[in-house]
Amino acid sequence: MMVSRDSVNGAATTEDRSRLPEPASHHDGAYPEVEALLLPTGALDVLLAGCTDAILIVDDQNVVRRLNPLASELLPEVLPGSRLDESAVPALREALAEGRRDFCATHRDHELLGRSAALAAGLTAWYVRDVTAERDRENALLAERRRKSFLAHASAALAGTLSPGRVLSLAARLPVGRIAEHCAAAMSDGAAAMVATASQDGVTLRRTRHTSVLRRLSAVSDPTAEPLGDPAGNPGEQDKELLAELLPDVPAARSLPAQGPPDDTDDEIMLLPLTAGTDVHGVLAMATAPGMSRHDRILLRDYAQRVSTALEGARVHSERSRIAESLRSALLPPALPEPPGLSLGSAYRASAEATRIGGDFLDVHEEPGGGRWTFSLGDVCGKGVDAAVLTGQVRQSLRTASLVSAGPAARLELLNRVMLQAGDGRFATVVTGAMTTVEGGGARIRLANGGHPRPLVLRRDGTVESLETAGMLVGALDEASFLETETELAPGESLLLYTDGVTEARDESGEMFEEERLQEELATCGGLQAQAVANRVQQRVFEFLHGNDHDDIAILVIQAASVGAPPGTAEDAGTHPSE
Repeated sequence: MMVSRDSVNGAATTEDRSRLPEPASHHDGAYPEVEALLLPTGALDVLLAGCTDAILIVDDQNVVRRLNPLASELLPEVLPGSRLDESAVPALREALAEGRRDFCATHRDHELLGRSAALAAGLTAWYVRDVTAERDRENALLAERRRKSFLAHASAALAGTLSPGRVLSLAARLPVGRIAEHCAAAMSDGAAAMVATASQDGVTLRRTRHTSVLRRLSAVSDPTAEPLGDPAGNPGEQDKELLAELLPDVPAARSLPAQGPPDDTDDEIMLLPLTAGTDVHGVLAMATAPGMSRHDRILLRDYAQRVSTALEGARVHSERSRIAESLRSALLPPALPEPPGLSLGSAYRASAEATRIGGDFLDVHEEPGGGRWTFSLGDVCGKGVDAAVLTGQVRQSLRTASLVSAGPAARLELLNRVMLQAGDGRFATVVTGAMTTVEGGGARIRLANGGHPRPLVLRRDGTVESLETAGMLVGALDEASFLETETELAPGESLLLYTDGVTEARDESGEMFEEERLQEELATCGGLQAQAVANRVQQRVFEFLHGNDHDDIAILVIQAASVGAPPGTAEDAGTHPSE
């Protein structure tokens, strides 16, 4: 059946109009009947040309009778007079063959959505919309969401560790299965390189001294050296040996630089420096599927920056830990000497909050000329590294003062002036003195107290005396005064010096250990050697704490050796060793 142009217009003849169904009323007769709109051919062309969809009108034989300019642009294979069910557009052809009234397909690199609607006189209109831009926007939005989700997950994971090796392992593992098929992260400490390699099979962390690898890793931070890859992350010839070491299971990494475009089976290699500010910590190497998008490359560069930040944090933490450990080792009480006729014991424990670096100190050394020994025990204000630095200064100042000052009070006065001149407002409590043995056994001790807890003396009959000493805080006042006190120890008697971490220790209820309980515990130590006394006191304090936090604790015991007993002999095998 031939269909005239006017029939396509839908308003050419009376016979054609009689075939049109009566317009359906959706308002139950609320509006009067409206005659069909009669459009001349030229007006219909203008109307079709203004549509934002491609429109094809076919008859009941699927012969194309009209199409607008957008349809000719999107579907150039479809021509007027051709059969749509035999066209070179698979999506349309298949939809007609299956009796479907819509389709979604890709044609000529365009994403197309099509739907059909029945017209009058056996005609059908196919509306085809190009949704490529919409799909691109949707895909870009989904890609951005995936990117942000991955980066947020990676940042949280990397921020959870301060170990450089752990950071490298995470940096290599996180992209695998999401962005990359293989990934490696490496950093050098000069003597060797730490390399983490990850694939679907897991992660390995190893150290290598491969000369070319170390040379290339050290060169990435050298502004005069060949740059690591290009700005897009593509490696060059100079990176060949490095990549062969970092990605040994990736053939493409061993055949760089690639000649021409990669084959369908080749991986794409990306090599990125791990930089934080002006510091270069290492490199990140990845093997991805071919055809990496611009968004993927941006994502990988953002990821590399996060890895760099995590490595910088881990490096700084490791350096600070190393410094803190050096300080702790330097400030731990040295091994006690063994003065003739005397027995010494000590216990030391820094608070947990201070990361084992405390503000308490103790020191015993022989004065020049021999025959007299100087001791000091104190507590500086603060905790951690700042307190540790001040502790070292105070201890060294006291040692120096013992060379030029005649007595304990004079040493505290000199220390007071030194701390005031520093002008930082910090202070300390210190007890210092000198000890000498007396003929026939025993010891004479002369000491001065600068705001410190009073020393205790354990007599041979088991009684405990609190030495009445007076003195102001050291470093707090210009006019500070310090008085000296002297006591004698008979053979076997002990002098206990301690910091306030002992008496101010608190149990679960908040009750303090206090001096009274300390005296009671000291009274049970009769017959013990000096080290055993120190251990026993510390043990009782920690039993009282029952796992609670505590301040720094330092204990020094000076004992006049019993006749016939070698100095330093401990008799309490069940006590905790000092730390």
